Amino acid sequence: MGLADTGTEVLTDQISKANAEDTGFKNGSVVVAPIPFRNELVGAGLALGLGYLLKTDEDSDTSMIGIGALRSENGSEAVAATASFAFLENTWKLNLTAGQADMFYDLYIGNLKFPVNQDGTLVNAELLHQAWQNTHVGGRLRYLDTTLAYNTALPALPVLPLVTAELVSLSALLRWDTRNDTFSATSGHYLDVEAMHGELLNQNNHNYQKLTARFTTYRAFSPRNSVALRATACMASSSAPFFDKCSLGGTDSFRGYNPTRFLNSRLLSFQGEFRHNFTDRLSGVAFAGIGFSGPSFERLDNGGGQIAGGLGGRYQLSKKFKAMFSVDVARNEAGENTLYVYVGQRF
Repeated sequence: MGLADTGTEVLTDQISKANAEDTGFKNGSVVVAPIPFRNELVGAGLALGLGYLLKTDEDSDTSMIGIGALRSENGSEAVAATASFAFLENTWKLNLTAGQADMFYDLYIGNLKFPVNQDGTLVNAELLHQAWQNTHVGGRLRYLDTTLAYNTALPALPVLPLVTAELVSLSALLRWDTRNDTFSATSGHYLDVEAMHGELLNQNNHNYQKLTARFTTYRAFSPRNSVALRATACMASSSAPFFDKCSLGGTDSFRGYNPTRFLNSRLLSFQGEFRHNFTDRLSGVAFAGIGFSGPSFERLDNGGGQIAGGLGGRYQLSKKFKAMFSVDVARNEAGENTLYVYVGQRF
């Protein structure tokens, strides 16, 4: 949310399990990836990534060292450096990221939206260990220093939910992955669970917790047709800052709504996507979903479910890595249309 979630699917996060014949740092490959994108949060823009891909050993996922930058039509911009390593036959996985961003987007306060400017610095470190087959456990340490201000001169504006935050969060992670392909799975399951504890360093005795679970299953009906189904549950402390609340669209990759529109302490959402391959590299999708948010699970349906669906196209960018260039058009129950342009499958 804000700094952490522009809606852009980062290409390097999708690179895994390549069939490279050579291993070791000297046998890697340089990748330059200009990535056009469009989303509900910051509009249209361009991200540029420069990465070095390698395999530490034959049976480990692809490792990566890279830098990237993005700029959108509303003036939002960000730069980041990242490194992701898998080694000892995937026994260990290490991910490091550091970046700065200056983002402009609409923040909803009640039913009203206000243009805001959020900037700051993010440092993230994640270490995972293979506890048993297909399952990794580990932790994530995140540091965020951010400020928020109105991007308008209108009088009598409501109080912002958070103006300045310096925080540290520690998360316990569990990932169970039996997918047949990291980029575009047609069979298997993926479970991602995160339990987070956050501390606001610039406020005395201000801490909060958040628990998120995402489960996705994939099934093929024929060589050209498959479905992907995702269920997401989230619960956050009422004292959590708005960018760490449960977000429809931010927490679960739901399409059709601005990820700052439905922010609350509880979330449940369900999504389905039908995928059809027209050719070896060209495919299409049809998707739909329903999401519920509220202050508690007992009050999730007070405002009714948020429903959206749509159609999309996919083009496989290379024969070696099955990363997709994706264009989706989503329509929600209010009749609003949203265009998404990104790299990777939505889930």
